[in-house]
Amino acid sequence: MEKLLASLPDRPQPTGIRLGFTFLIMGLCALIEVGVFHLAGFTGFFLLLPGIFASGLIFDRGSAFFATFLALMLEAYLSPSFIRAYEQAIPLILFGLTGFAVALVSESLRNTMEKLVKAERTKDVLLKELDHRAKNNMLSMASVLRLQARVATNSETREALRNSASRIQVMAKVHDHLAPSSPDRAVDLSQYLEELCQKIEEMRATSDVRVRSTVDKTVLPEKKAMPIAFIINELVTNSLKYAFPDGRNGVIQVDLKKGREIVVAVRDDGVGRDPNAEAGVGTRLIDVMLDQLGASIHYEDANPGCRVTVRIPQLH
Repeated sequence: MEKLLASLPDRPQPTGIRLGFTFLIMGLCALIEVGVFHLAGFTGFFLLLPGIFASGLIFDRGSAFFATFLALMLEAYLSPSFIRAYEQAIPLILFGLTGFAVALVSESLRNTMEKLVKAERTKDVLLKELDHRAKNNMLSMASVLRLQARVATNSETREALRNSASRIQVMAKVHDHLAPSSPDRAVDLSQYLEELCQKIEEMRATSDVRVRSTVDKTVLPEKKAMPIAFIINELVTNSLKYAFPDGRNGVIQVDLKKGREIVVAVRDDGVGRDPNAEAGVGTRLIDVMLDQLGASIHYEDANPGCRVTVRIPQLH
């Protein structure tokens, strides 16, 4: 609807332009009707109705009613005996009533379209403002948690606070890539994950470990994109924590491929995964997200390091 309205001329147009173009539109319809009259021998009143409708939609301000008046004049010209023949007057009267009804509907439609588009734009502005405030609030909470982590004396508490701040950061960053006007609040996952990986690297800059990402152009609903981002955040964070002990250097590569299914792969070139490691909060959070997506996960040795593959079916 917004595209259609954008293609129409701004209103109000000068009276001369409105009436002149209305006359041209009705003249074109009249030529078509006259051609049909000469070929078939009858006056096709209905051929003038699109001109009336178009005039009202494009210009309004009485243009459709002027078009109806022109149409009646044309019909009177093509039916010169309507005054003498009652049966010929009835169709003309009915056409006039129909033309005025079409004129009223078309001009009202233009007004309604403008009101709906204005309301849609207002809604988008309000949603963007709400998203902005929600993002700022979450970023504030993440900052508070990181501040608490710096002053915490217990290493376990410090790590838990940092992890919580990172998870809140995941939720906050999604608001930068939302399309509020889309029905399902679509997220450009390629841009989102690139920025997310960069942010994780900056927040965990305890060693010379680089986080790289290669993501296919993928746009998903927020309810699908958020769990994927959480899974990637936890997998990358785990690699940073356990794959590179004693300040080792390395690379963590994040790949996302979109085909008949979404395939997410997180690979590091660290010391590898400990099969006897106990499941922590991050692992349990990954399991929750996998259940939500109906996805599967597979761990394997990468020689060196570990590769984790997540397959998410039927995402569109």
